[in-house]
Amino acid sequence: MNCWVVVVDDEIMSLTNAKIILKDEGMRVDRLRSGRDLLKFMTKNKPDLILMDVMMPEMDGFQTYHKLRQYEEETGRKRTPVIF
Repeated sequence: MNCWVVVVDDEIMSLTNAKIILKDEGMRVDRLRSGRDLLKFMTKNKPDLILMDVMMPEMDGFQTYHKLRQYEEETGRKRTPVIF
C-alpha cells in the first residue's frame, strides 16, 4: 500500500525536491503552497501524512497546524500526522 503524503511549502524548489524523493520511494505526493491551501485541501481529502514548512507567509506552519487540529476536532475526523 502506498503512503499518501502532502507537502506544504511556499518554496517551489523544496516542493519539487520533496516530490522527487518521496515518489522514488513509491509514495503518492501532493504539493501545496500555503497553509490556506492545506486547510481547503483537507475538507475533501485524508492523506496519511503532512510534511509542512514552519516559515510561510500569511499563515505559518504552527498557525496552520492549530487550525487543522481545530477543524479535525469540530468534524470528528481522526488526526492526520504532521511533521514540520
